[in-house]
Amino acid sequence: MGLWTCPRCGVKLLTRNLSHSCGPYTIAKFLEGKTETGRDLFGRFVALIERCGPYDISPAKTRVAFMAKVRFASVNR
Repeated sequence: MGLWTCPRCGVKLLTRNLSHSCGPYTIAKFLEGKTETGRDLFGRFVALIERCGPYDISPAKTRVAFMAKVRFASVNR
């Protein structure tokens, strides 16, 4: 898809050396402490995104971004 992968943390970014916070962020960590309703809503949102075509997920400390050639959606805490 043309995204650049940070060699330090493995996050996929839109362009080489784009500013970001390196860290061991995962969807599981993002969903920790969320209610069952919140996790269900996140799952339904991902299902909608999947219907749009190929994408990459980029979890961060406070959000999960969905990317193709650009960041086109995100879920913030």
